[in-house]
Parts: sequence; structure tokens; C-alpha cells
Amino acid sequence: MAKPQRCDVGIYARPKWSVHSWRSPGSTLLWTEPIPKGDCTPILIVAPKSRAITRYVSEVYADKGTDLISKDPKKRAIQMVWLEVEGQKFQVVTWQLVLEVYLKPMFGMTTDESVVVEFEKQLEPILDVYEQRLTECKYLCGDTFSLADLHHLPNLQMLMKTKFKRHFDLRPHVSAWASDILSRPSWTKVQAMQSKST
Repeated sequence: MAKPQRCDVGIYARPKWSVHSWRSPGSTLLWTEPIPKGDCTPILIVAPKSRAITRYVSEVYADKGTDLISKDPKKRAIQMVWLEVEGQKFQVVTWQLVLEVYLKPMFGMTTDESVVVEFEKQLEPILDVYEQRLTECKYLCGDTFSLADLHHLPNLQMLMKTKFKRHFDLRPHVSAWASDILSRPSWTKVQAMQSKST
């Protein structure tokens, strides 16, 4: 099967068509089949550029709303470390779980239980590290919400609707952190907008 062209926008659901998955380092694309010649009709994209976009927006609009990136060099270094942890550990594991137990069933695809078992095992030690960190501060990078916390929201939101919620609930500090960031007014507004569009 030919590789589809890369797209960076849109959610288009055409459930009557079969859904396929294509992975490349840092991104996953689900697309519908058939793809008309010259057309790119993705149904879901997780693009590595989204992290660059959130960093850019956080810098440009730092004076509006919550300052998501610290101006203090030491605090900023801590934030950059946790952004890397999210992107290289949390995102990698949780995306596979979200894909298998949340998205595949939504599109009539079969969950691969061996993948679920593999990545569920990998989730445990990651959440243990988070639990330890969150005993020291309210958020991952200190006592204020930051871009590192924000980047966790999409996968966290979906995982909390699955059986994996129990892994978060078993860790009191992780559970409190997840509840806090998921209930932020800006995130609840995003969720309301998504509900209206579906």
C-alpha cells in the first residue's frame, strides 16, 4: 500500500471506509481508504510540530493568561526536562494505549491485546516517577502549571475514560495532579468545544 502524503491539519471521520495506521518517528497518522489521487483525508494526526506550536504560542502570548514557560533559567531548564519526559516517555506509552483501547474500537478496528499488555507494563514505572516528583510539588515543574503539564492533557483525557484510569488513581499525587489539570477552565472549554463539533 502506498504511503499517504503527510498532512498537518484536520479531523475528518469517514467511518464507512476502512481505517489504516501509519507510524513514523514522532507521529502517527490514521487515514481512510481509499484516498483519492491528490487528496489527503486524515482522520487523526498527532504531529510532532504541535509541541513546537505550543512553545511558540506560549512565548508569543506569555503576557496573556498563564505563563507556561518560565523566564527564570533554572525553572525553565526543569520545564524543558519534563517536556522531554512527556514527549519521550509518557507520550510514547500512552499513545499506544489510547490507540489500542480508545481509538481503534471507535473506528471498528480490533484492539491488539499483546500491545496493550506490553505498554501497560511500561506505564507503571513512568507513573511511579511522576508520583515521586509530585510528592515534591503540585505540578511537574514546580508549584505553577506549565507547558509540561499542558502537553499531558490530550492522552490523559482519553486514558481517564478507559480501564487505565486505575493506574492513575492508585497513586494519590498523580491522581490529584491529573484531576487538577483536567479540570482547568481552559481545558474544560476545549472539551466543550469538541463535544459541540462531534
